[in-house]
Amino acid sequence: MKEKYLRDLEERLKDYQINHELLNEIIKEYEQKILFYEEKGLTDQEIYKLVGDFREQVNVLADKHSLKLIDIEPKNKSKLVALTPFVALILFFILGFGFDLWNPGWLVFLLIPMVAIIVNVFHKEPMNALIAISPFIVVTAYLSIGFILNVWHPTWLVFLLIPMMGIFSGFKTMRFVSFLTAISPFVSLIAYILLGNFLGLWGSAWVVFYLVPIFGVLHEKNIFKLILFEVALVSSALIAFYTIQYTSFWPLSLLAILLPVMVFIIFGEDSILRFNLPTGLSLFMAVMFFIIYILTGIYFQAWAYMWMIFLIIPMYEIIRQNPSNFKYVSIMPFVAVIIFFSLGYFLDLWYISWLAFLLIPVAAIIES
Repeated sequence: MKEKYLRDLEERLKDYQINHELLNEIIKEYEQKILFYEEKGLTDQEIYKLVGDFREQVNVLADKHSLKLIDIEPKNKSKLVALTPFVALILFFILGFGFDLWNPGWLVFLLIPMVAIIVNVFHKEPMNALIAISPFIVVTAYLSIGFILNVWHPTWLVFLLIPMMGIFSGFKTMRFVSFLTAISPFVSLIAYILLGNFLGLWGSAWVVFYLVPIFGVLHEKNIFKLILFEVALVSSALIAFYTIQYTSFWPLSLLAILLPVMVFIIFGEDSILRFNLPTGLSLFMAVMFFIIYILTGIYFQAWAYMWMIFLIIPMYEIIRQNPSNFKYVSIMPFVAVIIFFSLGYFLDLWYISWLAFLLIPVAAIIES
């Protein structure tokens, strides 16, 4: 009885933050108590009743010595992570032998890093955990839909959720206007691809990119300028869409973009009248790319792919505004989109070109 009681007591005390000396002292104290009662000729049941249940005694000792429980959760977490490869292997064979889904059944092995991330990070930083597992979720969704339904385009848009998750993670520390501005290029791109792919509006849906300057202008503190800029941008977008969609006089859409350009030139803080090279170059690029897009669309029917030229503008602005602290990972989402779409559209490599999006985490790892 004595050996078992002392062993159970010691094991339970080891669940607390207790030094070796105190542990030995407590065990020796209880050993002496048991020996004392044994010498008196008491039975094990009588001794156990007098000494007390070891679980209750541990609680008393923890209060007496202000002992804190050790977080034993990591042990269980480690077991869960260690079991994941076996669970993934079982699921893989079930999908393969049972349903002939060897491909994309192999995707179950992505559970291994996902479980490790969730177990070790989620309880501390839930948002960071979601960001970390988002590439695995996106790859799983994209390849599953691609292999099972043979739909690779425009399913690739799910990859844009990765940088968008990063933006959402900073939502609490960002101004709402800054959040809208940061998310607008991705929302615009998704809207443009969906409208072009399903409704065939490649020639006119480009106006959704007006969302970027429309949200960006919200940073303007002067109410008069803010209203003036917004009216000019919205009016220009409506005129451009209407003339392309409902009339044959498409050059009018080029004139529409001149409206916000003139307003910014006259009232903007960095107007071309007080020529600021970086700002003027951005404006010049936007106008030139717009003209190139329209002309190549009209004469070469390049609506479906020439939209990528507009991605150069946010890349240029990111580099320009952070010259001393520029990181390639900040422009890598745009580069990945260009590579992915080009390989998919021109070479029909949708099923493999998704690998371009791995450039984003690779750039982040290299730079950090």
